[in-house]
Amino acid sequence: MREKLRNYYAEKGKSEYPSSDIVKKFIREAKELSDEHELPRPLDYYIELFKTAFDFIDSDPQTNAQLLREEYVTFSEHLLAYFTKTHQDQTFAN
Repeated sequence: MREKLRNYYAEKGKSEYPSSDIVKKFIREAKELSDEHELPRPLDYYIELFKTAFDFIDSDPQTNAQLLREEYVTFSEHLLAYFTKTHQDQTFAN
């Protein structure tokens, strides 16, 4: 997830690829990985988290894209808080 997001938001701005293509590629690769490794949460959780990352970054592009590039752990903490807040009604957000 980290590398897909970093590549999409490389340095300043977005990639030329639409986010839907990036999401499809992430889903395909995540399914392949989940066939080989047991995941702590359902695959749908990670897919939804990845999709939500785009909304999170777009909510404050300058700050969040910089966190993504320079402080991924902090970025992840903020993304998870945002994800939990925006998905309160869904069971996997807990």
